[in-house]
This record gives sequence, C-alpha cells and structure tokens, in this order.
Amino acid sequence: MRTLSLPRSTRSTPHLQADRGKTLDAIKRHQDTISTKSTEIASLRSKLPYRNASEIQSRITTLNTQVESGTLKLIDEKKALNEISVLRRSTKQVNTIETLEASIAEEKAKVEELRKVLDDPKNKATQARWDELRSEMDQMREEGKKAYEERGGLFDKRNALQAKMVS
Repeated sequence: MRTLSLPRSTRSTPHLQADRGKTLDAIKRHQDTISTKSTEIASLRSKLPYRNASEIQSRITTLNTQVESGTLKLIDEKKALNEISVLRRSTKQVNTIETLEASIAEEKAKVEELRKVLDDPKNKATQARWDELRSEMDQMREEGKKAYEERGGLFDKRNALQAKMVS
C-alpha cells in the first residue's frame, strides 16, 4: 500500500471541513429564523386591513376630522371613535411587522455573507482537494479490505492443507 503525503496547505482541511459544517449550520439557523419571522408576519398581516402605519394614520385623521366636524350622528360618532382606538392599537402591530421585516432583511444579509464565504475560490479548491483525497483514501481502504480478505482465504487454505498433512 502506498501512503498519502498531504500538502501543507491541506493538512488543516479537517479544520476547514468543520468550519464549512458550522457555516452551513449557521445558514440553516438563519433561514429557519427567517421562515419563522415570515410566518409571524403573515399571521399578523392577515388580521390587519392596513399595510403600513401611514395608511392607519391617514384613516385616523379622516375619522377625527369627521368626528370634529359634528356632522355625524351619535351612533356613527361612537363607531368612529371605537375604530380610532382599534386603529391606534393596530399601529403597534404594524410597527411590530416593520421591525420583523427589518430583522428579516438583516438575517438575509447574514445568509448572503455566509454564502460568500462558502463560495470563496480558495475554499472551493480546498474542498475539491479534500474530496479527491477522501475518494483516494476510500479506494485504498477498499484495496486493503480486499487484500485482507485474500489473506484470510490463503490462511484458510493453509490450515486446510496442514489439517490434511496431519491426518
């Protein structure tokens, strides 16, 4: 059997393999976070008729001007005031959505940065060399296994011939 002599640059490859695994795990964690936050945003949006705080604020302003004008009936005025209070509460939810969207954008930026690290040409070359060496090692392991099996067969033949000679 021949021995492999690894170039000095690939001797740290197991370390790079571990780093690659950690990087892939980090990407998966970030993507899971993005998925969770996206689901949360979808859930919040389904409950709200308005998409952003400015739409809510313009509706509140419209209702306030109607209430202040005094042209509404008492029942309509109560409905408008109730809607205003609901809209003020939903402003907080919209702000939460906007915060979640900003954090999703940050997570996506982190994922892109991690992907750039994985796509680094030096890392790709090292990974290719690692894969090549691993396949070579696997091949040598198979050759060793085959030689061991042949050796076992030869021992069996020897033992059989010795048994014949003794009897």
